[in-house]
Amino acid sequence: MLIRSKRLILTLVAVLTVASVSAQEPEVVVGEIAFPQHVWGMQTLPFDVTNNTDWLKFLVVETDVAFEGSYVNPHRVVRSTFILEPFTRRTVESKLEIPPNYGQLKLWLRIFDVVDTLDAPGLGTLIFEQPFTIKFHLPEMVMPYFQERITLPPLAGNHGLLDNEFARLMLLLLQENKTVPEIASICQTDTSFVTIMAEQMVSERYLKKDQNKYSVDIPIINKAYAESGRKLADRISDRLTETISANLARRRSVIDSLVSAGVYSGDSTRFVEGGTLLFRPYPLIGGLYLWQVLGQMFIIGSRTLNIFEDTDPCNAKIGPYLYLVQGGDYYNGHHYFQAQPNGGYESRFGDSIPVVVCLPGFEKAYVAREGVDWNYPSAYSPDMYLYDSTFINPMLRTIDVGVEAIQLDAMNELRKINSQFYSTDLAMATRYWFWNLTASLTLEKLVANKAVTRIGNGQYKYMEKKD
Repeated sequence: MLIRSKRLILTLVAVLTVASVSAQEPEVVVGEIAFPQHVWGMQTLPFDVTNNTDWLKFLVVETDVAFEGSYVNPHRVVRSTFILEPFTRRTVESKLEIPPNYGQLKLWLRIFDVVDTLDAPGLGTLIFEQPFTIKFHLPEMVMPYFQERITLPPLAGNHGLLDNEFARLMLLLLQENKTVPEIASICQTDTSFVTIMAEQMVSERYLKKDQNKYSVDIPIINKAYAESGRKLADRISDRLTETISANLARRRSVIDSLVSAGVYSGDSTRFVEGGTLLFRPYPLIGGLYLWQVLGQMFIIGSRTLNIFEDTDPCNAKIGPYLYLVQGGDYYNGHHYFQAQPNGGYESRFGDSIPVVVCLPGFEKAYVAREGVDWNYPSAYSPDMYLYDSTFINPMLRTIDVGVEAIQLDAMNELRKINSQFYSTDLAMATRYWFWNLTASLTLEKLVANKAVTRIGNGQYKYMEKKD
């Protein structure tokens, strides 16, 4: 009887030991992953995965690619989903996109165990991750082109086609009448990749194609043009600063006349009345006057200046407003203006270009939605202003006295500069470039002269009061 009990105990111990070993075995085993190909564009990373359980496994494989150390650091996240049957081993092919950039690339491959393939990875469990580092060296023939940074309009660099060094360089090379094979040789890539990029740019109307020859269809403002434009913007902003400062000195009398006429209470705290901006010269001048009034007239005339029409700050397909400029930020304005005609009129202005957080997959949306596919971080949350044009317009007209002649001179002088580099008239995008530079300098000088005082974080949203 005693011997049988010992045998029973030994049997139980053996069963428990086997069960313990089985519990420690990973539910999903990932095989060896080969090093990614040292090429730009889409590719696949094949590897084996094994399901050691007796139930279905739903996996999301994420490849997270980011360049670092450059003034242009594109980021790509691609997710692939797979279903793994019980006690099955299979080869999966995860998608990977390497944007065409130079410098060091960091790739993270992550695998998430989720309840359903439609789930976001964050809802699952991270069961595997592996980093890779790849270096894309700058070819010797490319180096001369990288002596000057190439910048774009505000947020246009978020567009997945233009957020990288190669795309901007390719436009410069095409402007020099380089062929696709020549560009491939200079940049040490293959002609098929250059052709793919060119065709994408044709579809976005950045390039024109005629008998397999590509030509640039957007303004490229080279360093010499940019230097001349900057000098003109400096002169024009001096004149604007002097005139606007003098006109702002009459601001109090305008408010008093509106109160006397009985159209305005004069209470700056009554937000819903729509007159708060009369007591806030900085946002009044910054977004409402320099952009909604002067910027619109200079860039597009009497039509609405809706730069992000039918797009969003992440996709930023701004069409006729797109330009490239050499020389870096010194030759590019730093104001952000976004108008949204909506029954009345809504616009957003920033005296600095806001950061925009673009969620992975936003580009698959026809028009990405704010707060869902993209958003502004809290640091860039705007102050809100409701305004009534009944008494805001008299103030704007007072500020505008003598400015029309300055704008006319600016347009004429800019046309002269443009004629030195282009045989065509001023493009809308070139006017946008020049006005952003001029408006940025003007607001800075108004602050320096103490004509206005910056308030908040420099980000404002304006909403026209509806009847």
